[in-house]
Amino acid sequence: MSSARGPSSGNGSSSSSSSKLDDSEPRSTYVNVQKQLKYLFFGGLGLWYWQVDVHLRDALEAPGWGRHLAVLSLALVGTTIALFGYLMLLPARGREVDFIEWNRDERLRKVIPILTACIVGGFVTLVITLSPLCAPSPPSPALSQRLLEATQAAGGNLQKASSGIQLLLTDAARSLGLASSSQASSSGSLDVDVKSLLRTLRLPDGDALAGRLGVSPDRTKTLLSTLDRYQARAQAWKEGNLSVLGWTGAVIGSGSTFVTVFGAMGLLGLFAPRPAAKAKRHSL
Repeated sequence: MSSARGPSSGNGSSSSSSSKLDDSEPRSTYVNVQKQLKYLFFGGLGLWYWQVDVHLRDALEAPGWGRHLAVLSLALVGTTIALFGYLMLLPARGREVDFIEWNRDERLRKVIPILTACIVGGFVTLVITLSPLCAPSPPSPALSQRLLEATQAAGGNLQKASSGIQLLLTDAARSLGLASSSQASSSGSLDVDVKSLLRTLRLPDGDALAGRLGVSPDRTKTLLSTLDRYQARAQAWKEGNLSVLGWTGAVIGSGSTFVTVFGAMGLLGLFAPRPAAKAKRHSL
């Protein structure tokens, strides 16, 4: 009796512990998924509220060293994602990974310090890129100022440009039915691409605009491309209701970027197939 009872008791204990493991594993996975989804939600909310993508694109299109810093920050964020993905997918390749004792693993000992440096470096460079220290100044809301800046970039005569701009805006005011040239300058109707702007200003082509602004004919292309960029930027800021981020927005926006990355990589690690774990479960 006792010898028959012994094995059945052992099997019951084994099946009971296996059942507990099967019950606790889905519960643990559910809790971890919730945590990673929270990271994604709050990170995405920060990205959306502070409009990090638009400000970063603005920095990439601006001239100067700020653009190089923006490229560096994106490269570091991309490297962070690649290294995180590599670590999260190691178990899927049948490799047992102990992240707590990472310094005892030859592979983790090389990857994790590089990953840490990329996270810190990416965060710092992104904060500086989006901050007032490096972010490009907001576009001028007045067309007169944008025309003057484009003239300066094209090497035109600023004195002639000032009087020419005044005449152009007077014509635009008549065309739009506005009372004064200052109203035309700040009118949203003129925040359009260069071709549409030329039609509103009743100019036949870019050479006519260059002549009014004191820009030589061989610099007309530079004038038009610069003005087109200024116009597109002013339109984007107006449509997106953008404002300067400041240091607070730069820090929170950069933090939100990495929180989103952590959440996405966490989900990748949770749902990646684990051949070793499956084999262990079958052996139980």
